[in-house]
Amino acid sequence: EMWSLTMQDFIDVVRFCMSTDFYRKLNKSKSLVTTFDILANFVKPWTKGTGCGVAVLMSKDDQDPTKLEAELLFCHAPDG
Repeated sequence: EMWSLTMQDFIDVVRFCMSTDFYRKLNKSKSLVTTFDILANFVKPWTKGTGCGVAVLMSKDDQDPTKLEAELLFCHAPDG
């Protein structure tokens, strides 16, 4: 598969989410933030209406996300 994030990009996404007030409030109310929470509250709002995924939106000028071969897959079905 193509259209990938680098591992560093993935870490950056997670760190950004964790740095927000919304994440802290969510973590306090649930005591555990799941991948479903990240998808529903961050990824979907970021990508809504763009026709693009996070990989494309985060791509750097010198990085073509369509050329990055995936080594690990996280799908949009966090419940299985």
